[in-house]
Amino acid sequence: MTDTARGVVLVLLAVLCWSTAGVLIRLVSADPWTIVAWRSGVLLVAVAAWTFARHGRRAGEMVRAMGRHGVWSAVLQAITFVLFILAVTRTTVANVLVILAATPAVVTLLARVFLGERARGLTWAAVLLSMAGVAVVFSGALEPAELWGSLYAALVTVAFGANSVLLRGAQTVDLTPAVGGAGLLSALVGVACAPTLLVDSQSAAALITLGVVQLALGLGLFVRGARLLPAAEASVLTLLETVLSPLWVWMAFDEAPGRPALIGGAMVLAGAATMGVAAHIGATAAGLARVSRGAVRSTGQASRPKDVA
Repeated sequence: MTDTARGVVLVLLAVLCWSTAGVLIRLVSADPWTIVAWRSGVLLVAVAAWTFARHGRRAGEMVRAMGRHGVWSAVLQAITFVLFILAVTRTTVANVLVILAATPAVVTLLARVFLGERARGLTWAAVLLSMAGVAVVFSGALEPAELWGSLYAALVTVAFGANSVLLRGAQTVDLTPAVGGAGLLSALVGVACAPTLLVDSQSAAALITLGVVQLALGLGLFVRGARLLPAAEASVLTLLETVLSPLWVWMAFDEAPGRPALIGGAMVLAGAATMGVAAHIGATAAGLARVSRGAVRSTGQASRPKDVA
């Protein structure tokens, strides 16, 4: 299996893990900050146990090797951990996931600024379409709580997109331990803000699953897979969560998406799909250009007269 294929498989498995978030959070009867504390605390324990079990004494070296990239990745992921819970507990899962689906648009903008990755005109048109779709979702937020939920989701999109670009720019560094650092930071925030950490048995089971499967396993898979793919392509693959997560919640709790979410979602997904097509066209064109340059060099060398002894 090629590195690209392995990256695709890892990111898709991560998306499957992430798609369980809506259902699991709806099973929890607790304050949002309590959810943040539990989810992040369980994540921290899971990542620490996995890292030490796999790397032993080298775990400390891995943490130090991350350097400033690891610190920034931990901070950005911690922001997403906290704000995602605040978003989902204030508006519908569909609204949150549609806004998060605009991540490829954010990645395109950030990758252009920080990585110098050029985008085609078609890509910029797709970015505008995605942003328009997000605006439609915001237009359906009639209550203040819904509006705040949508705003938190938009901030998650920016932080997640920034982390995707960071991972792409640090391909030679294993940033997996940064997931544990993010868990530590967000758990501290949750503990400081939560009115209580006591929950019932059903909520505890859902929260442990959130921390281990949905978050730790999902992010671990994404961190390893995203390093093998272009930043925009990895983000496009995560769009499957936009379909799966609201679907699970709809089936389990009859939480149907509203009309703004459906219309905005169609626009965002269309924009993201267009970005994927544009990225494929760009990669194909770049490959053909490299082949053409190689052929020209070979032809030039073959026609060069040999020195006479």
